[in-house]
Amino acid sequence: MRSQRDSYAALSRGLAYLFLLGSLFALAAMAITPDDARRPEVLSLIGAGMGAAAVLWLRSHRMNRWTCRLLTLVGSAATATAVYLTESADNSTSSDVNRLHWFLTVGTFLLGGVLIHRLVLRLREYVQILDSIARTDNLTAIPNRRAWDEALPTELDRCRREGRPVCVAMLDIDHFKAFNDSRGHQEGDMLLRRAATSWQGQLREEDFLARYGGEEFAVILRNCTLPDAAVALERLREVTPDGQTCSVGLAAWDGRESPLQLVARADDALYTSKKQGRDRLTVAEWNHAAPPPPSGWTVAVRELIDANAVMTAYQPIVDLRSDVALGYEALARTSGRSTGVPIGEVFANAKRLGLTRELDWLCRRAALRSAGRIPQGSLIFLNVSLAQLLDPLHDVDQMLLLLDYHKVSPKRLVLEVSERDHIADRERFRTVLTDYRRHGFRFAIDDIGDGRSALETLVAATPEFVKVAPSLTHACEGTVEHAALCAVLAFSQRSGALVIAEGLESVENAQRIQRIGITHGQGYLLSRPSFETVATVPSTAAG
Repeated sequence: MRSQRDSYAALSRGLAYLFLLGSLFALAAMAITPDDARRPEVLSLIGAGMGAAAVLWLRSHRMNRWTCRLLTLVGSAATATAVYLTESADNSTSSDVNRLHWFLTVGTFLLGGVLIHRLVLRLREYVQILDSIARTDNLTAIPNRRAWDEALPTELDRCRREGRPVCVAMLDIDHFKAFNDSRGHQEGDMLLRRAATSWQGQLREEDFLARYGGEEFAVILRNCTLPDAAVALERLREVTPDGQTCSVGLAAWDGRESPLQLVARADDALYTSKKQGRDRLTVAEWNHAAPPPPSGWTVAVRELIDANAVMTAYQPIVDLRSDVALGYEALARTSGRSTGVPIGEVFANAKRLGLTRELDWLCRRAALRSAGRIPQGSLIFLNVSLAQLLDPLHDVDQMLLLLDYHKVSPKRLVLEVSERDHIADRERFRTVLTDYRRHGFRFAIDDIGDGRSALETLVAATPEFVKVAPSLTHACEGTVEHAALCAVLAFSQRSGALVIAEGLESVENAQRIQRIGITHGQGYLLSRPSFETVATVPSTAAG
């Protein structure tokens, strides 16, 4: 918005120059070709031009689009008036008028050229500023993912032409989520800023550091061999701020692979560092005698999202007393080339790559696209990431548009939030849930018993449904587990929430759950997730 006001101010000052110089040219023209009959009109136009120039210059900071349009109309009217006055001059002054035309025309072209040149220079300046903003990470003030995706192919092309070495590294701050949860998001943001500043200070001017996504950063080490790159990255690890550590994956370009393949090798090396205990550097080895390695999660997740390779299976949630399905949970499954890859691993790596938003909405679209297989009136239970539920870019209005497109009422949708997700800002969490409920959405807290903050989550969400994790359902006869289930039931009775036991796999388990007082369940005993048309639920014989 500020750059737009600045551009209007620049245009205003340019028009002021044009009006002022135009008035001066008119004065000169009147002196060269005096016309006593038209002197008052010409003097009036000159005065108006100078007055307009003064107003434009003094009010340039208050200019907007509509003011510019009004000035254009006024300027056009003034030009038409001047032409009329000139054309209506007496024949006796025709030669003087011709000289006047020539003088004003040349002057106009010169002024127009100067003004256009100034505006082009100013426009080029603003384009460069906007381009810089688009390629800079707002939080850390270093290049962002977009800048990285443009810089790496360019660098590989240059190295291919000049035969120079180049290395790519992926850096990830260890235990960043725990840091965020314990100290708050503001401290987490400060950690990212300090890390970017510290690492940038250890790199050479020709090296390129970018924020790749979340707490992950990427580095291009130009004209650098693998041993030298390893030494440079160890320096970066040593200056990681706030007593934190970081894991690093390093890959040297082999001269043939694409940017995606190179990043994938570095990313796989980073994943190895994480698996081996974090706080270490892993170098990706390249064996030219062997076929190229798998493209890794970076490419796999992107290919899955680009190909919309997600389909939905539905598993019924059943009233154990009557075998009637209350609703169906939409379960995302990978398809196409990614068939068989656990969706949990896909989400974990999408989060690491900063692609959770795209994957989350891909799963939502897939679930609603197939909602026609569910009997009318049945509820649809849909898992959503807490981070994406609170995402201001994809708010309730976006969800309503998606539902409207697929002809699904919000009153049929139950959004499941996992109890494992930590709620950092309870006030915002409650506000967002209130906005959704205003339109008819309901909420379920999933995985009760698997996380660390069940009571906190239940109080903050006041859900309509509470889903007990299989780990608690299977051990319901244990003293501690039984007490936990009784506490959940007590909460549900006070709040009006319906308790659903997940992971029911045997008749005995279902009967034990019913004796405790849980009336609804979900699991392989009742029905496996199905891609086929949903019709009826088989009898459980659980009574």
